Amino acid sequence: HYIKNNRSFENGQLVLMDAGCEYYGYASDITRTWPINGRYTPSQCALYEAVLDVQKKIISATRANETLSHLNYMATNLLSEELKALGIISGRAGSHVVGRLFPHSIGHYLGMDVHDTSLIPTNTTLSPNMVITCEPGLYIPLDFPVDQPQKADEFRGIGIRIEDNLLITADGAEILNKNCPKEVKEIESLVGSEVV
Repeated sequence: HYIKNNRSFENGQLVLMDAGCEYYGYASDITRTWPINGRYTPSQCALYEAVLDVQKKIISATRANETLSHLNYMATNLLSEELKALGIISGRAGSHVVGRLFPHSIGHYLGMDVHDTSLIPTNTTLSPNMVITCEPGLYIPLDFPVDQPQKADEFRGIGIRIEDNLLITADGAEILNKNCPKEVKEIESLVGSEVV
């Protein structure tokens, strides 16, 4: 979603790549976030692990008869708890604060188009063989008033999103891109290996 594509990378920065392809007319949409130097800083790693933990919990809760609306509600609450645990927001912070740091939904329908289709409400019950994305994210603006001042510089300017494609089944969800690395050690190994 970065349009100009005219910035140089600096040591210590992250790349957030939202990408997809089509296969026999069906779209995919995945996102990964990785450190350009091959190693997450402790703060980047903490925020990444928080987002990954939420994603795993949402994937575990995803199944037929669930809705994207409810999964989004769950994700917002789980992300709020992670933000509190990291000292980024206080227990008093309302949902509008979390909404500033998680400004999109947990996912969308996926099919013949990347956002397929906007005509289906997010409170529609999921059925087997539907495909959705699961994409929690946290983005801490440079000007965000972090609750614990000593943590301010650690987290400001960090953005993390992890997105997978899920096939809904009767008793859960199958991750269609399960071979795409997303654990910290996997990503650091891959990025640090200079393998293209």
